[in-house]
Amino acid sequence: MSTDSFLASSSLSIYPNPVTNVLTISASTPISGVKIFNILGALVHEVKTDSQNINMDMSAYSSGIYFIKIYNEEGFTSRKIIKK
Repeated sequence: MSTDSFLASSSLSIYPNPVTNVLTISASTPISGVKIFNILGALVHEVKTDSQNINMDMSAYSSGIYFIKIYNEEGFTSRKIIKK
């Protein structure tokens, strides 16, 4: 797996950012998994899936910066998410 190979094979939308309650992830190819890390790099949530669309409830998360890593068969990509 290589970084950002996901982007080469799939269009990806992550919204809204900043997020208040539900974060939506949409891709043109199936997503294998999603990991959310806090600003310190600790894993706070992990989802395994084979869907092209994921709705993640972030309402219980503290306000701050999180990093989301999204995987598919080709690789992964990372994005910064701000939780209000």
